[in-house]
Amino acid sequence: MKNNLLKNSKIVHIIYYIIGFIICIILLFWRLELWKVNFSIPFLYDGDALLNGLFIKSIIDGGWYLKNNFVGMPFGLNLSDYPMADGLHLLILKMMTLFTHNYAIILNLYFFLTFILSMLTTMYVFNQFQISYVISIFGSLIFTFMSYHFLRGEAHLFLAAYYIIPLVVMVAIWIYLGRNILIEYNDERKKLIFKRSSFNIMSIVVCVIASSTGVYYAFFGCFFLLIAGISCSLRKKNFYPLITSIILVSIISVGVFVNILPSFISGYVNGINLETAHRSPIEAEIYGMKITQLFIPLSDYGVMPLKKLISTYANYPLPNEGSEYLGIIGCIGFLFLLLKLIKQNNSFKEEVIIEGLSKLNIFAILLGTIGGLGSIFAIAISPQIRAYNRISIYIAFFSIFSVVILIDKFYKNKIKSKVGYAFFYLFLMLILILSIYDQVPKRIIPDYIKATQDFNNDKDFIQTIEDSLPSNAMIFQLPYVPFPENPPVNNMGDYQHFKAYLHSKNLRWSYGAIKGREGDLWQREVVKKPLNEFVETISLVGFDGIYIDRFGYSDSGKDLEAKLTDILKTKPIVSKNNRFVFFNMTQYNNILREKFSEEKLEEIKDDVLHPVLTSWRLGFSGLEGTPENNWRWCSSKGELVLVNSSRKEKDILIEMAIFTGYKEHSNLKIGGDLLSENLNVNSDGTFFSKRFILKPGKHVIRFSSDAKRVDAPNDPRFLVFRIANFRLKELKN
Repeated sequence: MKNNLLKNSKIVHIIYYIIGFIICIILLFWRLELWKVNFSIPFLYDGDALLNGLFIKSIIDGGWYLKNNFVGMPFGLNLSDYPMADGLHLLILKMMTLFTHNYAIILNLYFFLTFILSMLTTMYVFNQFQISYVISIFGSLIFTFMSYHFLRGEAHLFLAAYYIIPLVVMVAIWIYLGRNILIEYNDERKKLIFKRSSFNIMSIVVCVIASSTGVYYAFFGCFFLLIAGISCSLRKKNFYPLITSIILVSIISVGVFVNILPSFISGYVNGINLETAHRSPIEAEIYGMKITQLFIPLSDYGVMPLKKLISTYANYPLPNEGSEYLGIIGCIGFLFLLLKLIKQNNSFKEEVIIEGLSKLNIFAILLGTIGGLGSIFAIAISPQIRAYNRISIYIAFFSIFSVVILIDKFYKNKIKSKVGYAFFYLFLMLILILSIYDQVPKRIIPDYIKATQDFNNDKDFIQTIEDSLPSNAMIFQLPYVPFPENPPVNNMGDYQHFKAYLHSKNLRWSYGAIKGREGDLWQREVVKKPLNEFVETISLVGFDGIYIDRFGYSDSGKDLEAKLTDILKTKPIVSKNNRFVFFNMTQYNNILREKFSEEKLEEIKDDVLHPVLTSWRLGFSGLEGTPENNWRWCSSKGELVLVNSSRKEKDILIEMAIFTGYKEHSNLKIGGDLLSENLNVNSDGTFFSKRFILKPGKHVIRFSSDAKRVDAPNDPRFLVFRIANFRLKELKN
């Protein structure tokens, strides 16, 4: 009899999950308007969605995302410098490539899957705390269809995959409730022992998964586990819950380290790349959470006071990422959790859970808000975690969970008749529809028509290029854009150059060389050359064409195209939407290469491919001024890195002028394995010239000055001295 009851219970359990799944699919079709969708075209064909496309296509073309020999040419792309703790997401994408090699289908399906997984994990967690099935479905759908989910979308695909959050909070609440997870005190042995239980296994599994679903959710999860452990230890007056939380935090930390291990290895072997994913502590303020934005909806509902509030607040400073709105249910739960801090009643188990949620919620605010604990962490420990507004999705879960508990308590205690059940279910359904309509206004639904038009235009254009060139031909993309994370170049947004690669099958592209590494440094030097020399250089290296995004130029590339037409003696191919231009260099290459023997051509190619590369880092700012008169400011210390990637020594001459901001003289030291100089500098400038032999490898020239900081109230930089009109010449014997 007991087995039959258990069997029936499992069947009912599965049936409710199926019902929740079906409702989730229906709501997805409604709010995403999926009847308009072609799954072979990405929902979003712009911005960071193109970066996610790179990850997926890299897995398709090369087996994993870290290396790609179709971009970043002529050296290729190695993403080891770009730390990512998203191993689970990438593994799922890898598994999906077993069924299709269409990157867009995989991108769309995984975004679609994030909704299903969020609904299932949330429902599972609610069931773990004995929430009724109907209420669990209601709450899980509210949490799944947050504004955050849609606004992150395919651009922030791995942030949209927040299905781990309910599971992490579940473990945190277990700790807060005082459940003996992992360890317990054995009275007979008089010592702590590891406990064997389902909670133990589940907690470890959750933490291992959390370590592979993004560093933000892992970091926030560690914070909440510690808060739960500290709270329970203070309440129970023993350290066992805190020890448990520390063990679980250690598991997450080790897992994150394993995920980003390639970056550590790359830094050890190749030196730390200070240009990639470098953060400043001030970014914790810029991207911190604003409590007001938890309450400000994304649509104006046509209500004039609310419309005026939204439009007014949109002009306030530090708008951050704008995805924090909690929705009607979330806002109610948030306020309730704040009130719960004032009045507490722990006579019921549900009350203890709500108390735990209220404490986690207030500490989430303290960590995430602008000027909060996150800012202190950024200054004192590490600025790498910067977008603290992303903690809002945890706050959303705390808030929705509290409302779900209250509704479930009312449902179990007050609803007794069939009529009562009918009215209750109808009311719940209306609240669900209203909440999702509120959280997912029509304006945040992807623009499928524009995505389709742009996608098909680019697909046809790249196909035309591919038909005109041999397999594995290299194409240089202009304008030069650093990768990753670069501000817009005129009207050209970040990652736009990846559109070419995403549509090609066997062409190799220049964009995608990691910032600060050899490929990127080489491209920086090449694009500085006069246009005639630039074209000759890339021709000798083996490039077969030049691809131009007109959006990257203030004159839409008219001047550049006119000059290239004259140099290459050929007319370009233009895309149907007049945005992209391609110059075929085959004729030019044949004429140029006829001037040299094969042996001489290889020698020239080696010289061209391995020039002396320069990189200014640490205290140095970007280049300012004009090509004829330029400079870069530095704080009191800075470094110039010279890289000789060839296998032979080079005779080098460097020239520069050094200025401070004041008339009084100051000392400036230049040191390293190449130079050792002490200069006297002031605002009049000191000219410096030095000739030396540069051996193969990387060399660092260090600058330091005791000059006073320049008084520049409107410039947040720490400015002490500047290097003007730096020149590096390779002298030939």
